[in-house]
Amino acid sequence: MEEERDNFEEPIEESTTVPSADAPLGIAWGFVAFLLGAALLAIFVVQNTDETRIQFLFWDITMSAGVIIMLVVLLTLTFDQLISFLYRRSKRRKRVGKTGKV
Repeated sequence: MEEERDNFEEPIEESTTVPSADAPLGIAWGFVAFLLGAALLAIFVVQNTDETRIQFLFWDITMSAGVIIMLVVLLTLTFDQLISFLYRRSKRRKRVGKTGKV
């Protein structure tokens, strides 16, 4: 009977640690949304190949309607990211100026 008690092993406790907020969990839905948007934009460009004339100030351009809209979307995304970056940087500088910390 004593031999049976010696062979008895203590149960292993399960880990109760919670993954950090920075740990990637599952599918990156932002990346999936980006791929879906890029695919839809590509389909739109391919389907809208009619030539369109654009006149703005002293410019006179003729190109595909799909390409024009694609360029507008890309410029909009670029300016959005630039303005967001500048805004966050100004908020960070104000916070550093008040506390002296980042």
